[in-house]
Amino acid sequence: MAIDPVMVGVAGRVRVRMTDLDGTRMGFFVNTDRGTLAPGTGAKRNGDGLTHDGPPSFGGGVFELEIRWTPQQGATRLSVSTLDANGDGRSSGDLGRFDTFDFVAGCEGRAYYEDLDRDGFGGERTRLFCEGEPGEGYVAEGGDCNDLAADVHPGADEPCNQRDDDCNGVVDDDAVDVMHYPDADRDGYYSLRERESGEEFFGCSEIGGPWAARPGDCATNDAAVHPDATEVCNLVDDDCDGDTDERTRPQCGTGWCRRNADSCDPDDCRPGPPNEETCNVFDDDCDGLIDEELRCEAGADAGSGVIRRDAGIGTGGGGSGGCSTSGTSGSLGLAMLALIVARRRRLG
Repeated sequence: MAIDPVMVGVAGRVRVRMTDLDGTRMGFFVNTDRGTLAPGTGAKRNGDGLTHDGPPSFGGGVFELEIRWTPQQGATRLSVSTLDANGDGRSSGDLGRFDTFDFVAGCEGRAYYEDLDRDGFGGERTRLFCEGEPGEGYVAEGGDCNDLAADVHPGADEPCNQRDDDCNGVVDDDAVDVMHYPDADRDGYYSLRERESGEEFFGCSEIGGPWAARPGDCATNDAAVHPDATEVCNLVDDDCDGDTDERTRPQCGTGWCRRNADSCDPDDCRPGPPNEETCNVFDDDCDGLIDEELRCEAGADAGSGVIRRDAGIGTGGGGSGGCSTSGTSGSLGLAMLALIVARRRRLG
């Protein structure tokens, strides 16, 4: 990326460049949270953003398009969704990508950390804002090693719980003693029954020992089952959250008909019934095509390859997570997406 981030009073052209395309169809959608976008050659408005005007052409695996952008003072984020498809008429195998590009205009920029658990420390993801003006949910301090737990962050108290609460890379260093209960499978968690057993230990135990300070174990005889476990398709609630095999079951069907299997066996999967096709950038009738032979009130002929912002472009796989251009999709290869400012001129 080669962009001057200080762009107050500047209007210019932004070039969207995609390289190493393998498919025969492609598409894009660009929008911004501040400033004004205007279509250039080969682009047109679509809702609050811009998309390609008809099936875009490209050669040698490279596609380029320029659009006009007038930023406003402050922090701005450009969002770009792209799709590369081979036109085989199926919704599986699409390779979509979503990227964001941050700028500031009229101020000094600074990267702030996203703070998901609102504990005052952010994780790894950052966003560019004006110095001293972070957006909601962003903070100046990073280093949070678990941004989903408000009691875990740099400088936090380190109770004896077999985890690194203060994010210094050491578990239970100088830990405060806490109550422990039996942990039969030694997975670091105790169950309700073990808590009510009448046995307890106050202190700080070693990881993998017969005592645990953290609750929530739902299988006291299986060390692979506990709240920190990764859910896999095995008909077991591996992470003790009350759900079994969530987001791990085999899937079948296309578009609206896509369903999860009743078990971990792909043969136990049955697609749902199709609906009548409507203009919604979705495969309602489950034939692998999107909005075929329909004209949308707010957009163009679906056969022109329009991709809307809410089309759910994913990173492959098909079904409702994929989109197609010209009513087609397929196996793809997208190597690089970049935004560069090709030309700027001073306003006024």
